Amino acid sequence: MFGHTKAVEMLVDNGASLQASQPVNHTGVRRYFGNGPLHEIAYSGNAACLDLLLEKGADINGRNRKNETPLMIAVMRSRRRNGNLSDKNIALARQLIERKADLSLTNADGSSALDYAKARKLDELVKLLSR
Repeated sequence: MFGHTKAVEMLVDNGASLQASQPVNHTGVRRYFGNGPLHEIAYSGNAACLDLLLEKGADINGRNRKNETPLMIAVMRSRRRNGNLSDKNIALARQLIERKADLSLTNADGSSALDYAKARKLDELVKLLSR
């Protein structure tokens, strides 16, 4: 899913699960954290794949094992461990907000996407998530 929009489209058109509801590690679709396709796209910052999966019916508020949503993953990836900003992840978080991701959801620890943005000092996203 990391930049392979045509491949993702082919998989979806041939019946690949958009929700990846299989048990963790049952297939290659979910990893240890139980991330589904939208979580992986939020991680990679691929806007074209995000649009494709949402148009095909993927759940914009799907949860992984830590109860994180794709929006939370996109916000988390907007500032890398080295401190650098990731424009593509910031844009993807903005895109998820515009597509009506639920801003009130919290993860297993009670943190929201807004909390993630504040912790990472992402002022632009803090403003968007505070609406």
